[in-house]
Amino acid sequence: MKRRNWFPWTCGVLLAGGLLVQMAVLPGLAYAPYYRALGIVLNAVTAGSFAGLMTWVIQRRNPEKKRQTERAERDERNRMIWGKAAYFTWQVTLFLLLAAYLVLDILECTPGMAAVLTVLFLNLVIYLAATRFYEKRY
Repeated sequence: MKRRNWFPWTCGVLLAGGLLVQMAVLPGLAYAPYYRALGIVLNAVTAGSFAGLMTWVIQRRNPEKKRQTERAERDERNRMIWGKAAYFTWQVTLFLLLAAYLVLDILECTPGMAAVLTVLFLNLVIYLAATRFYEKRY
């Protein structure tokens, strides 16, 4: 019996369902109390499933790329780099979250939400910068 790969089917169903709900259902809920949160969750599900589907397609089309990715994931140097970058990012995130808390406490309004989104963006940028730094260092 042939083993089925459920990953592309799951990503495809989540992508189609997320797009359908965003186009057909979400506009009618504009005045619902959790409209913004629902929109964020739907965007995350749609973007994540699209990224997963594209990753699967790229690996499927180029088996050499898949082997290189698997080799890089098992490489000790890359694991050390990812671990150091993740730890550094975690430390910086703690201080950024403290700063975001202070900003939210002072502002007590909507700009605080922008501060938290900035923290999340800075977290991503610092992680990528730390990874680049450790790649050059080691």
